[in-house]
Amino acid sequence: MSTRSAIGIKNKNGFISAVYCHFDGYLEHNGEILKKVYNTENKVEELLSFGDISILKEQIYPKKNHTFDSPEENVCIFYHRDRGEEWEDTAPLEFDTEKEFTDYYDWSAYYYLFDNGQWYWKTKNSEWNKL
Repeated sequence: MSTRSAIGIKNKNGFISAVYCHFDGYLEHNGEILKKVYNTENKVEELLSFGDISILKEQIYPKKNHTFDSPEENVCIFYHRDRGEEWEDTAPLEFDTEKEFTDYYDWSAYYYLFDNGQWYWKTKNSEWNKL
């Protein structure tokens, strides 16, 4: 079973760019990886530039052959790059507000938002917390 999450960044223009992540959205996995590895604006933007994520890992780029069926260890699996899904269906989305962001991904168990150099997280029924 999956623990779904949504991962976003609040841009300088105030908009939120975000993607969906299907597996391991809980704090002990996605939360830890985001905090430890994707901890700068540039790293978060680079991660999100690949669109929706099947599984978040510590690395974006594989060193050799990497597919959904044969993934390289510790490399993210993206819906478009690694599963061959249409970019139009998996591209990052932009939202005007945090509420729009969380409402759109209402099937998610966790929400992660990078804002002004800090990660925040929440569940459907909680407030935003520092990660």
